[in-house]
Order: sequence, then structure tokens, then C-alpha cells
Amino acid sequence: MSHELRTPLNAIIGFSEIIARQLFGRIGSPRYVEYGEDIRESAAHLLALINQILEMSRIEASKRQLALSRIYVADAVQFAFRFLRGDAEASRISLDYAPAEAAMELCADELAARQILINLVSNAVKFTPPGGTVRVTSRRDGDAAIVIEVTYTGIGIEVEKLHRLGRPFERAAAGDDLLIAGQPGTGLGLALSKE
Repeated sequence: MSHELRTPLNAIIGFSEIIARQLFGRIGSPRYVEYGEDIRESAAHLLALINQILEMSRIEASKRQLALSRIYVADAVQFAFRFLRGDAEASRISLDYAPAEAAMELCADELAARQILINLVSNAVKFTPPGGTVRVTSRRDGDAAIVIEVTYTGIGIEVEKLHRLGRPFERAAAGDDLLIAGQPGTGLGLALSKE
């Protein structure tokens, strides 16, 4: 299933990028360049959705293998910030990391830890108005536990909607549900992070 869906999408993304960048010469009408970019963006969005669904399927089928190693929390946070910097800058949102100590380590699957942070920070950026701040903090809680928190100056989540978070395809935010509907996303990011 993964191969059958990803292979044609990667071809669509690659060829539409060639068209949008006019790599083989100028295209007569500038609208074709715009259409090429629209095709690329749509295919990339669809590929991200398919990747999330496949990852959720692997987790639910207990096929997701963890490769535990010692990682620095700061490195995982900075990776997420680099990944989302363009979205944050486009909305004039500042990304801030405030660790309790500089070299805090944890034992985790590095890819999973990065993906969890990307999902959490991405949601915060999505629901923070222009000029706002997304902040990640980390601290020790006792001898063994490390707490990583993501806070933001956005709309937040109403207490009565908290139970919906972490369920696949559920989306919750404070205020009007039309605001949520206007934002990209499938409601899988927090469910994947929870799992």
C-alpha cells in the first residue's frame, strides 16, 4: 500500500516541480507555472496525509519498532524549529526554547521524538496569531522523568474539548469550530504523538 500510493505521488511532486521551476525552458504562460506549483503543493499535502495514515496503521498494528538511543532534548527541539521556521516566519511568530539545563538527555527513538515535537509545535504555530510566540520548555521532574511543554499565545483549547485530543481525526480549539475547519490538517498529528 505504501509503495502503491507514494510512488505515483513522488512522481507528481517531482514533475510538477520541474514545471513550476521551468527547468527545461520557459513556459509560454505564467499561469502554467502557478498551476505546476499548485499541483506540487497539493501532492505534497496528500503525501503527508498518507504518511500519517500509514504511520497510525503501523502503530495500531504494533508494527512500529522503536530504535532507542540517548538524544539531547535541545537537538530534537531545534530540529522541529528548523522544520517549521518557514511557517513561523511567514506569520511573524517567534519560536523560543527555554531549557532548564543545557545538556538534558533522554533515552528515546530519535525519529519519534522529533516527529512528536514537530506535531506539537506545528499545531501551536497553526493556532497562534501573527506576531505571537510559541515556546518550548524542558525540565526534570524527579530523577528519571523529563517534562517537555509547548505553550503558545494562540487560541488554546477549551477544557470541555480536551477529551477529544489524541483521538484520530479529532480536532479541537477554543472558540468557533469554523476556525478549525479553515486550518489545514487532518486531526492525526496529536493522535500520532499520543500513540
